[in-house]
Amino acid sequence: PRCALFRGGGGEVPMPTWLMSLRFFVNCFRQGAMRAKTAEHCSSVLEACKGAGSVRNANVEVAYGTLLMNYSVALREAGLAKVGDAYAVALESCTALMRQPLTDATACYRVACAAGTLISDCPEGVAMAKAGGMAAAAQGMGA
Repeated sequence: PRCALFRGGGGEVPMPTWLMSLRFFVNCFRQGAMRAKTAEHCSSVLEACKGAGSVRNANVEVAYGTLLMNYSVALREAGLAKVGDAYAVALESCTALMRQPLTDATACYRVACAAGTLISDCPEGVAMAKAGGMAAAAQGMGA
């Protein structure tokens, strides 16, 4: 399925569209077959959702943080030994969201959990996080 985020078309995506799209992907993780299918498309989904990080709305922030947390768990389950494109996009997405002035404490918690899940027991991930400035971003959000 293609959501509004993948269509492009220019212009600003309205907040309700961000919320609906993010919740759609978050809910895909509830059922096993959909979870596997969604996990296969991690890079493209997270690339399409990058713009959600700049939306200052508590519901959008929580939905985006939840999506990052779901993907971080899926990537860990798949084996972090294979640090690849999806992992790099997830790590960059976490760092970018941490740099935003988040308005919701739950969103802060979820993005911190997502980042921690990605870098725990993964030396390559720690190095990538350091290189990408995750420590400064985390300090900036009070984590």
